[in-house]
Amino acid sequence: MVDMGLPTQARRKRPLTDWEGDDHVPGSGGRYVSCVDTATGRALAWATNGRITYDGQRIRAAVRPPDVNGISFEQADQAIHSLCGRHLVRMTDPTKAKVNAWLRAGKGLVIAGKYADIPRAYRFQYGADFNHGIFLSRTNATGTIVREYDPLDPRVHQYGTLVPLNVLWPFIASLGYYVAYVPLEHL
Repeated sequence: MVDMGLPTQARRKRPLTDWEGDDHVPGSGGRYVSCVDTATGRALAWATNGRITYDGQRIRAAVRPPDVNGISFEQADQAIHSLCGRHLVRMTDPTKAKVNAWLRAGKGLVIAGKYADIPRAYRFQYGADFNHGIFLSRTNATGTIVREYDPLDPRVHQYGTLVPLNVLWPFIASLGYYVAYVPLEHL
């Protein structure tokens, strides 16, 4: 696997993958419903250069009122703000060009989309008829490869996975570019 290096404007530490399968959400009936929580945790670790690293379960526990289903970006924002004073910010007027430029700049995005729109070879579940949240930290210099943190990836000793960005565009567009970020902090 080729290492993409780090963003030129900042030498950020890549966070470890966080698997939502170990997040017990009371009342969820054992369903995996903490993908946005988990992806937000990776975004927070990226933005703070590893100074703040929360598991999705910790973020879920801070959601008020408690929710037994998947959460919105607004709920994730409330949770991380109550935990550490940071914010998850929805991107204003997102477009493919804006998302691409953001990722090429290494600013990181939490993205919600229809999981079935990710090709099977790049998914961690066969059944994929649901909305899902992932974190993308940055692309390579040419914008063709992205480091993806999929909360359904159980390989928690890895630093995300390198994926061709072109296979993710249908997923990214599937909910109208529903994307958010944690503002990067100075190193």
